[in-house]
Amino acid sequence: MPRTDDSLSGVLLCAGLGSRLRPLTFQRPKALVPLHGIALAEFGLRLLLEAGCRRIALNACHLAGQLEDWTAALPMRFPGVTFSCHRETELLGTGGGLRAMLEQLPPGPVLVHNGDVIHDCPLKRLCDADPNRARLLVQQAPCVVEVDQGRVLGFRDPLRSTHGFAGVHWMGQAFRARLLDCRQADLIESWQEMQLEGWVIQAEHHTGLWEDLGRVGDYLPLHVRLGASEDYHALCRRLELKPDWDDTLEVSASALESHPDWRTTVLWPGARWTGASLESIITCQTPGSGTLKGEIVL
Repeated sequence: MPRTDDSLSGVLLCAGLGSRLRPLTFQRPKALVPLHGIALAEFGLRLLLEAGCRRIALNACHLAGQLEDWTAALPMRFPGVTFSCHRETELLGTGGGLRAMLEQLPPGPVLVHNGDVIHDCPLKRLCDADPNRARLLVQQAPCVVEVDQGRVLGFRDPLRSTHGFAGVHWMGQAFRARLLDCRQADLIESWQEMQLEGWVIQAEHHTGLWEDLGRVGDYLPLHVRLGASEDYHALCRRLELKPDWDDTLEVSASALESHPDWRTTVLWPGARWTGASLESIITCQTPGSGTLKGEIVL
């Protein structure tokens, strides 16, 4: 990883319930659901590290103990970086959860990253010298942000919105300090309040790789789509990640030695299964057996 900037902190938003991803999130919090054997949050974490963050805070609510254990192991993997995990006994929302972590981080600019998005934008592109500004990473769709000449003019107007919010943003120290005074649970409502006061929010348009994991029905197709994407594999090389995936057979590569006949199947790390499998997801940590076709095994 490159040399870090002592003034820059990172925040990884991981407290969501992942309700649209059930039943997978009965097993793990959404941020730790594996994609090609890699926890979703690992992508955002490594992008924050690549940008130079020396302090990274995470929040957790659903199955919070798993995220706390994951965070506790990070200093061994990334020496010299300080990590913290903030448990929410009840969901505080994107605004409330972010403010709770900002209150615990030292002053300075902050990069904020959703725990469930994958993209290949170098986050240093977002960083700005002006402490009074924020910068949002935007992409093509779904359109919820109105952007004109690089400046954000509004949010959630179906007739005026031009871009999608990519789940990543940077804020300078003065902007961050004002945000702490906002009380809305929804972060976008806080931004709207600050815009009315004249605070500047800029947009950085990203046209490269961007994916988020929304519904459980997207989980297996996302494995297949990213497995065939050279942009994705380039990102993994850049972040020193090793996907567990065979693109030819569309199956977790770790399963092939024992199951050479499997096709289009995801096997979670540590899961065990005896039998044939097609278009299925196997998460169970206790041995199972049978013939699977289009099933999720918990």
